[in-house]
Amino acid sequence: MRFLRNEPIARLALARIGSHQVAALRDAWQAAGYAAVTIARRLAVLSHVYAVAARDWNMAGLVNPALAVEKPAIQNARARCVSDVELDAICAATGSAELVALIRRAVETAMRRGEFCALRWEPVDLPACTAHLPHTKNGQARDVPLSGRAFGALRALPRRIDGRVFGLRPDRVTQAFERAAGRAGLDGVRFHDLRHEATSRLADVLQAHELAKVTGHRDCGWCCGTPIRGRRIGRRSWGSGSTARPPA
Repeated sequence: MRFLRNEPIARLALARIGSHQVAALRDAWQAAGYAAVTIARRLAVLSHVYAVAARDWNMAGLVNPALAVEKPAIQNARARCVSDVELDAICAATGSAELVALIRRAVETAMRRGEFCALRWEPVDLPACTAHLPHTKNGQARDVPLSGRAFGALRALPRRIDGRVFGLRPDRVTQAFERAAGRAGLDGVRFHDLRHEATSRLADVLQAHELAKVTGHRDCGWCCGTPIRGRRIGRRSWGSGSTARPPA
């Protein structure tokens, strides 16, 4: 709720806030350049406050003004890929060895930012060249095969006492990546673009049902139940310049 702290409606009681004020706030955020998805999430948070107040604070008659406000249209069509030259420039621009390892693994595995930050060493099977992800965005656990580069990036990481593979929080990953990209003269490149790049590379060497399993897309209708073998897929050389190989 920090995003509302300095807004005029923060000084009003919940019952005094009308839909016209929420709409004006939405328009102000749009004029300030906030992304549609950010504005939609903020409106959802505000709406949740009213739902909690009505349910838990004995304010059953409270009218939720956020429900009457039109949400901005969210355009998710973005397929920005990142070249090896750009990746090298970003890695050279950061002083974080952990971020470099994370970047190198992201472009080889198509894992999401949150999946990296939640990854622990226990489900990582280096001999089998796989990482098991028990908690994913779509709610389905999956096994991610490790390419030679991803295997090398993981093997080089020091072991943390808390058992996590990476110590960075999701928001810190985004901030550090965008700072490094800016220093490399690549403003506008996002960490999520590495997932697009990885998916593009994997599509060259995997069948459709295998690609769906590796990337965790369950709504594409590609999965047909074929298991992904980390040792088999992990030994394939995808991506430019991938020469490292897992041990036998």
